[in-house]
Amino acid sequence: MKRIVAAVLATLLLFSGCSLIEKIGDLSPTTAPNDAYLAEYKDGWAYACLSAEQQSNYGAVYAAVRDGFGTDATVTLDNSGTTYCGISITLPEPVKTDTDIRELYQAFTQDNPAFFHLGNAYGYSGITVAGTNIYDTLTLTYTMTAEERAAAQTALHKQRDELLGLLREPMTDFDKELVLHDALLSRCEYNDAAAADTQNEIYANAFTAYGALVEGSAVCEGYAHAMQYLLHHANIAATVVIGYDAETGEPHMWNAVVLDGKRYYLDPTWNDGGSEITYTFFNVTTADMVTSHRTGDETLGVEITADTEHNYYRMTGNYLDTMDQKKIAEHVAGILTAGKDTAHLRFSPETYDNALFFIQNAAWFAETVNACLPVGVLPLHAYWLISDEKYNTVTICKKTS
Repeated sequence: MKRIVAAVLATLLLFSGCSLIEKIGDLSPTTAPNDAYLAEYKDGWAYACLSAEQQSNYGAVYAAVRDGFGTDATVTLDNSGTTYCGISITLPEPVKTDTDIRELYQAFTQDNPAFFHLGNAYGYSGITVAGTNIYDTLTLTYTMTAEERAAAQTALHKQRDELLGLLREPMTDFDKELVLHDALLSRCEYNDAAAADTQNEIYANAFTAYGALVEGSAVCEGYAHAMQYLLHHANIAATVVIGYDAETGEPHMWNAVVLDGKRYYLDPTWNDGGSEITYTFFNVTTADMVTSHRTGDETLGVEITADTEHNYYRMTGNYLDTMDQKKIAEHVAGILTAGKDTAHLRFSPETYDNALFFIQNAAWFAETVNACLPVGVLPLHAYWLISDEKYNTVTICKKTS
């Protein structure tokens, strides 16, 4: 019987650099299943996908991280002697494969954006008996000291409460999701420098809800965790989805949400148009999503969904199945009359090309829209467009100066 140790760098999509380093030792005694915080994690999206044994391990990890939040401890991931701030947890149900460890780590990090201080490197150890590995310890690294974690949590809670304060009853879950989505995108900018930090070390916060909500700077992972975090506190089921940009193959992360028992996909990062928020990826189907996204194997609980009821354009009455120029102009005129400067439209596949041709003809389109405006509404003189032919969406932004 030999003691074994493994260190893993958990990248956005791949678990790489894994190696076993053997040493003499004994199997650590297991701990009893810990359900002290069961009410906090029992509805976890990924937690529900685990076996009973892995759920017990998940509970032990959750309790250890929760209880150790205010304490500094030093851990090592292998025999190199390098130390990290972190925590080691003895698993109540030892597992036999590194795949099981990865599943446990993935489920825990997928469900818990509130633990923003977790690093992207983790380790695990156990024994090997007659050629069979048995892993009984999971080691997590932290990106902050206990003092830093406390200050960061206070700041995060402040931002959370401020945004949740924007919600008013009675509001539907769709309305709450929309308010929180817009609030997040209004205060967060994409961090290009962090996206190039492949080790997640220099810009660690940009990959977290803390970075997106408090520092206002994040990459897709931070956007997705922040959206998940806010939706959790609005009592809306949500998770993060790990995957790829289908065109470039670059790692990417977005959300899955549940409204009225129906699942949808939401990509806040790709809805962030910089100076303008868009809604191309707001509650879309699997068929829509796979046009530009690919889901990785790591995400737990991903299902095929075809529901369109809570899609942004359908819920707001901005899905148009017409190429009739007057009808399109009347619709846009109605939006301008309501005091809005931006029209977010999605056309049916059969009407998109002709509708876009009309909208792109600035003089013709503006003249037709202005003819539909009531007296007293400022006319449409100039505008700029955001269009997406994959999704048949058009965003028309009125220039006010």
